[in-house]
Amino acid sequence: MEYTYRTNNLSIAPRKLRLVVDKVRSMPIEKAIGILPLIPNKGAQIVLKSLNSAVSSAVRDQGADQATLEIRRVWVDQGRPLKRMIMGSRGRSERYMKISSHLVLVLAPAAEGKKTKKSTK
Repeated sequence: MEYTYRTNNLSIAPRKLRLVVDKVRSMPIEKAIGILPLIPNKGAQIVLKSLNSAVSSAVRDQGADQATLEIRRVWVDQGRPLKRMIMGSRGRSERYMKISSHLVLVLAPAAEGKKTKKSTK
């Protein structure tokens, strides 16, 4: 059974968050929780906080076993940008956007006999 957890409107650009998400994709939960504090990006703290919340929700609400959970899928989508203005020269104003992102985690119990991909060469 898969457990889906979604975190919306994070105040970080999706491009920066994807760098962290790519490192923990398809990892067991215990290994990902051990690696994330060592990554010096701001996105690592956000992913760690969301991952801890997703695991505790899966254990509490659906009765999942934390020791067997792994990150099955994880992806980052762009959220709604906040449109802002800043004063420019000669009385003009310049527009910039604060980009947000959505993080989706899908957790599932690890399969006992995982199949490995065979090369076609």
